[in-house]
Amino acid sequence: MIAELQQRESLRPFAVVYVSHLDGKTRWPESFCNRAFARAIAEELLPILRKQLDLAEAAPAFLGGLSLTGLAAAHVPLEFPEALAGVLCQSASFWWQEGRLTAEYARGGPPEIAYRISCGLEETAPYVEHGEGLIQRIAQLEANRAFRDMLLAAGRTVSYEEFAGGHCLSGWREDLPRAISALLKTAA
Repeated sequence: MIAELQQRESLRPFAVVYVSHLDGKTRWPESFCNRAFARAIAEELLPILRKQLDLAEAAPAFLGGLSLTGLAAAHVPLEFPEALAGVLCQSASFWWQEGRLTAEYARGGPPEIAYRISCGLEETAPYVEHGEGLIQRIAQLEANRAFRDMLLAAGRTVSYEEFAGGHCLSGWREDLPRAISALLKTAA
């Protein structure tokens, strides 16, 4: 999909790295704003990928994530602001700990990078139990809007979109080409 987008729009060289997890056991510890995980991405993974992809230092690198990994992706530039040109957060779990990452960004001032946030219009459940004591008390859509609003209030450029649908792969897949184009337009 990304290769097709590059050919169709003649985009400059860039890299998009999606945050993932090794297994169910590591998903939560790594996704919940873990500084060691952010450091591994910024200081180990991204330099290795730049070298493997033969991507010049001037070429933008973006970090993306879906749901919980969207939260993890947004956390990395807060800890290591120089590592990335931008973040792509699709239905990010900004509801975690009642919006803790949004509050941390607001206190510290958001890094001056490109932001792309998207969320499904049907992601409106205000109370969701995720198991093992993890309770989502803020609707996904509301939490993504709050993160966007905080960035805008801080004077950051944000590409934001709400798509028809819920917390699903089809909505994220459809958003991806628009998200990458938006990031490339706003990245330095």
